[in-house]
Amino acid sequence: YALDILLKKQEQMYALVAMAVSLGGAASGGGANARSGVVRLLEEGVVSALREKHGDDMARMGQGVVSAFDELFSLSCPKFVTPAPPAGSAADAEGAAANYNEEAYRSQLKQFLQQVSSYEKLPALRSYLKLYTTISVGKLAGLMEVEAGALKAQLENMKAKSRLVEWKGGSSALDGEEVGVSDVEFTVDGENIAVHDVKPVKKNGDFFLRHIAKQNELMEDLGPAKPLVYKGKPVASA
Repeated sequence: YALDILLKKQEQMYALVAMAVSLGGAASGGGANARSGVVRLLEEGVVSALREKHGDDMARMGQGVVSAFDELFSLSCPKFVTPAPPAGSAADAEGAAANYNEEAYRSQLKQFLQQVSSYEKLPALRSYLKLYTTISVGKLAGLMEVEAGALKAQLENMKAKSRLVEWKGGSSALDGEEVGVSDVEFTVDGENIAVHDVKPVKKNGDFFLRHIAKQNELMEDLGPAKPLVYKGKPVASA
């Protein structure tokens, strides 16, 4: 029973990480480079497990399929409890017993999906930004078919959510350094936008160091093992 609980919690955590990776890439404008920038912050074992368990789900979430977020949220969300019925609800008016916890879950799901829907136009915004080195706010707003004020809000949202905290070790899991995960950087100066293309830095040194450490651990585990002795008949030479 305890093992079943642990496995269930593990599945929930992987579902949460899959949503976090997808939302992290979507917040910086989507695209394979943006998503890979978030994935680079994870350990290789976690990345492999994510691709095996939720590869298809992450592809759907990357395309903006809201139902994929709905399914994973329902799988991984905690139990929501409300101490009293929501004010003005039908159950409260009738004074009848109702499943208030289910209502609390629906409320949290609605808020989460609203947050997801706010990322809907960011991939298009990223695509337009990559076409220019400088562009005016008015021109970009025309391309996006939104008001200038709404565009500035989207730019601020995209810029704020394109930076994540990378854990470098420490006593707290919240410790770390802020790093960018977007392949597009931009600055807004008045009514002008300056765009800078960002090339991801490949950390080949870290990759080899991790595999060398794994090999050393494997050799230490194999050290106490006895060598195999072949006891078959010698092969006659021709």
